[in-house]
Amino acid sequence: MPTRDRIADMHVKKAELALAEADLLFGAGFFDGAISRASVSSIQIMKAAITLQGRPDDPLDVGECVKAWAMDGRLPAAIHVFFGVAMMVRRDADETVRYTTQGSAEKAIEAARQFSEIVRQTVGMNSAPPTSINSQTFRSI
Repeated sequence: MPTRDRIADMHVKKAELALAEADLLFGAGFFDGAISRASVSSIQIMKAAITLQGRPDDPLDVGECVKAWAMDGRLPAAIHVFFGVAMMVRRDADETVRYTTQGSAEKAIEAARQFSEIVRQTVGMNSAPPTSINSQTFRSI
């Protein structure tokens, strides 16, 4: 049975991979896909944080957990803005008939990066995600 640290590490790797995929999709002009992967990255990094520092009374919904942690001081008060942007842009991309713009995808990816960095620093996780999908981290997944 995996340890708590191992489970958190698996979530971190999934977050890193999702963000790398978002970059690749963005570069290829697949903006909907880039937004989707950026939001998955935010969800996975928060799941890693919950695994490491979650409490039994934390909400089960990841978004509600982000808000609760911001309210009780486990995360900076404004953190939910970054998570909210990533989720809102994804919802717009998924639920509207409009084509997703490059600007929307850029906004989602940047929000996911900021969210990840703040969560990592606050919770004390390892360094920022690698910049290349060819790094050892990704090859070991």
